[in-house]
Amino acid sequence: MMTEPRLPSGTRIAGHVIVDQIGRGGFGITYRASVLETGAIVALKEYFPCDMAHRDAEGFVRPLPKAERMYQEGLRAFITEANILKALPQQAGLVRVRGAFEKFGTAYCAMDFIEGEPLSRLVQATIQRTGFIAEDLLRSFLAPICLALETVHSTNLVHRDVKPANIMISRRDQQPILIDFGAARPSGQRGSLAMFTRSYAPVELFPRAQVRSAQPLEEGPWSDIYSLSVMLYEMATRQLPPSAPDRAAAVAAGGPDPYVPLTALLAQRRLRGSYSPAFASAVDAGCALWPEQRPRTVRQFAYMAGVEMGAAPPPSRRTSTGAAPSPSSAVPRTQRRPVNRQSIAMVLLMLLIAGGAVAYGVVSRQPAWVAY
Repeated sequence: MMTEPRLPSGTRIAGHVIVDQIGRGGFGITYRASVLETGAIVALKEYFPCDMAHRDAEGFVRPLPKAERMYQEGLRAFITEANILKALPQQAGLVRVRGAFEKFGTAYCAMDFIEGEPLSRLVQATIQRTGFIAEDLLRSFLAPICLALETVHSTNLVHRDVKPANIMISRRDQQPILIDFGAARPSGQRGSLAMFTRSYAPVELFPRAQVRSAQPLEEGPWSDIYSLSVMLYEMATRQLPPSAPDRAAAVAAGGPDPYVPLTALLAQRRLRGSYSPAFASAVDAGCALWPEQRPRTVRQFAYMAGVEMGAAPPPSRRTSTGAAPSPSSAVPRTQRRPVNRQSIAMVLLMLLIAGGAVAYGVVSRQPAWVAY
């Protein structure tokens, strides 16, 4: 058994050569790799659930005997969803998947290599400089991220791990880009692997044994809306709401939901004027405990928050159930504040220069107020 689970630099694999490791999580390792034919740099993610497998002396990933079934389940999901993502149209805010293949007893996904900063790090830098995150800055992230999620949802996939650390801000054009689809799976399909971040996850992602509820708990686009809303709540208040299982347990015990609405928390902190009523109400709607109480699509959520997403997807595309309201019925035009994109880009650029660039997948220290 190899003592070091990662592949060594210089390893050649399916037309790529490993340069170095740039990230590692519980279910995978991400490498910087070059394409042998062109020299292009890509991010190469390897399916490697460290609690279920080890790497042998020849570099092959071998599942542990007691974890064989779960390992194979995760491997199949990794390949299937990587190929689905590869077929997605190019969309601003969405990392491009170039291909997926199997080798060394596991699977690999080649993606665009993004130089930039994770949103979690930029949030910390912004708060240190300004004391809070302005609504215009929050709303500037929403349009491209909502468009990216809408594209993902059109294929019946749910990302299932939306959080600040999984949004990169590109150094090249300050574009927010949604990354890390290791937890993604088809809407409504449940599995044995809990590949998501508890603090941001909605109640329907947790095993039924962990959640006491008489409510129907179906996954769908509203699941990602919950995670996105929790992320916005955290960025606006510098604290996370109680986790979904804790909220469900309190309700099941006959008590109130311990969630403190963003509108109420802003009033307590005398910050009500810092965020529009439409934006705060949209975040509260997205943080609703039960799936049926949340907006049904990211487009509906964006309209509620007063964020313009542009043209709707063609009718021929598969979309989730539930129709999004028109802009006029969702949020009055007077409540929508224009986003000063030039000033936002300059703020992000200064932060990127001050903080230095990192690549997609780099393991970094997270802000103290972000609970993972």
